[in-house]
Amino acid sequence: MRKILREYLEKTAKQTILIHRSDTLIKLILRTIVSKLNLEYAAMAIYDKNKDEYVIKISRTKGNFKIPPNFLKITKENPIVKYFTNKDFPFRKDHIFLDKISLLIKSKKIKRNPKLLRFLEDLKFTLLLYRARACIAGFFGKDLIGILFLGERKDKKKINDDDLAFLSVLSTDIVMSLKNAWLFEDLNYQIQKNKDLFLQTVLALASSIEAKDRYTRGHTERVVKYSLAIADVLKKYIKIQNYDKFKEDLRISALLHDIGKIGVPERILNKKKPLNVKDIEYIRKHP
Repeated sequence: MRKILREYLEKTAKQTILIHRSDTLIKLILRTIVSKLNLEYAAMAIYDKNKDEYVIKISRTKGNFKIPPNFLKITKENPIVKYFTNKDFPFRKDHIFLDKISLLIKSKKIKRNPKLLRFLEDLKFTLLLYRARACIAGFFGKDLIGILFLGERKDKKKINDDDLAFLSVLSTDIVMSLKNAWLFEDLNYQIQKNKDLFLQTVLALASSIEAKDRYTRGHTERVVKYSLAIADVLKKYIKIQNYDKFKEDLRISALLHDIGKIGVPERILNKKKPLNVKDIEYIRKHP
């Protein structure tokens, strides 16, 4: 691999740590590999812990061939996965090279081992089925997180050992960045989940307030409606930073503006006669 290509891919690998969306991260890497190595296609199979299998999430191509996302699913019984995860397998590396597998099959040593020969033939057949010249494992610790598939080069030049060795390092960087991206995605999911729960609680409290005071029923909804309408008009005249967040905070504030009524007895809120001194003192405690 030329020095300029190495530098380009190294730069790309460093950029991946800043990307917090896993799909965007994979697209960037595959686009770089396909473009710079002039491949027919490159694809990434990611481990899905819920299904306990590897699924092609993203694929990139410079020709007509393309693997549809989520179309190809690879179980742990797949020869490619077995090759990477079986530590006792002879000749095992963190990458598979189709040409090397073909040479091994022809060797006398392998032919004397029918079980190993059959496995290598299955492995070769699987690579040909996926139209992959090479596969590269992406490990995080001892766990196989992803598998990078590399198609034929359009200029028909061979992918050499140096290319695979370097791409193996890049694959490890991808996996580390993927773990980082998944962490951020999980964090954002939990934040959104807690936010939704908070909003449900706010709405429940607002409903409780409305239910306690029959004279002001519908008042909270009107306050929310008018507050948001005023904000929309205000936006035309003054600059409000992060307007969406401002509007959401305003909506929550409007929903909770009468929250103090929760602590006021219904006998006072719904009293038909004028309030006495004690009632007024109690009402004034309403924040």
